[in-house]
Amino acid sequence: MIAAGVADVRVHFENLTDPRRREPTYPLLNVVVMTLCAVISGADDFVAIAKWSRKNEAWLARYLDVSKGIPSHDRFNTIFGSGCCR
Repeated sequence: MIAAGVADVRVHFENLTDPRRREPTYPLLNVVVMTLCAVISGADDFVAIAKWSRKNEAWLARYLDVSKGIPSHDRFNTIFGSGCCR
């Protein structure tokens, strides 16, 4: 999935523990990378993160498996509210 010559951001987040008990629909790496990119682009809440991710889905698909779509703002909130990235 990662294009040749692109810095592999997975290395920086490989030690994150996913606290979700069931098989997740959206991989934690996807959620973290979408959030990081959206915030760098000016998103300041979960609604803006989800909106940015939907708008840039084609670009994200070059680097992430987005076959299950983009999480809703509620899903971003739930994942980060679960303490995944402390």
